[in-house]
Amino acid sequence: MPFYGNMLDLELMDINNHQYTNHIYNKKVLLVGVFPLPLGGVSVHLRRVQSKLERQGCEIWAWDVCKQQQRLSQIGYYWRLWRFCLRHRPQVIIYHTMQLRSYPIELLILLLAGKLLKSQKLVMIHSERFIYRLNWVSRKLTGLILGCYDQLILVSEAQKQEIGARIELTGVKHVAIESPFLPPDFSTKLAILSKMPSSLNDFIQNHAPVISCIVTRKIDWQGQDLYGADLALGSFRRLKQDYSRAGLILVIGDKSGYEDLSENLKENPGVYLLVGWEQEVWPLIGETDLLIRPTRSDSFGISIMEALSLGVPVVASDVCVRPNGAILFKNGDEHDLYMKIKLVLRRQR
Repeated sequence: MPFYGNMLDLELMDINNHQYTNHIYNKKVLLVGVFPLPLGGVSVHLRRVQSKLERQGCEIWAWDVCKQQQRLSQIGYYWRLWRFCLRHRPQVIIYHTMQLRSYPIELLILLLAGKLLKSQKLVMIHSERFIYRLNWVSRKLTGLILGCYDQLILVSEAQKQEIGARIELTGVKHVAIESPFLPPDFSTKLAILSKMPSSLNDFIQNHAPVISCIVTRKIDWQGQDLYGADLALGSFRRLKQDYSRAGLILVIGDKSGYEDLSENLKENPGVYLLVGWEQEVWPLIGETDLLIRPTRSDSFGISIMEALSLGVPVVASDVCVRPNGAILFKNGDEHDLYMKIKLVLRRQR
């Protein structure tokens, strides 16, 4: 199993470190986005941002756009958000939900509230996939409203170019390109692992090599599984012919849409399905020999940085710029994923 050493120097990975919260101290901050559970890239990021800002003396309000909208109409939800802002008067507003909206109504409400309260206003976009479902009017409005915010944070230069091809960003005062990755609290490793099911611990002890794959939930992308669970299972089936004791831990945050997995697993021995895991997943990644991220569309991949920080090798799809150290396979190519997994495992011998 890999050694839990010091974190890699992220500067060596050609990625700008997280910076946008570095100078926010002793402020009242409203974070708008999705929060655990389930765990996913955005929710993990926001959880760690919240902890960081609290250490910096800030008072935090975490506005979960999904939970707050339950049992409310669209008008009722937006009215609740407006009243919340006026009642709590945040000095900093940070918005993380562009990828869930077809029209920038929420973005506009937060802008107007921020103008009225003289708040600092920031937007972070974690994925560019949302731009392809926006119509012309929505794209124009989004560009105009973003131009009134103080800062736009994107996760890569490629993302900036892709979004900029459809949304006018020239009016935005400041565009920052930086990593959404913040290091976890490594001191919590043993406490998290102590909650691991005994059956999973036995699985890890009885299989070698052990591969991990993290799936947030079932999302269709261009008619296929966005997170590539099918690619993970297919490549692992091939791998079993070379490594009879190999094991695959498939961590799924929300099993909805994956009901057919049970049948698949009958034909795929050596797979452990972990559903609804409520803890951060990096300690589990650290107990495995390899992480695979077969996503068919991606912008970053926080789990990749977590794995590399723990000394766990990574095989990931070539759909976006990946950190140095990650081995890339051709997007959607199950055979190439299998070959790259074998390459990494041979290097570990």
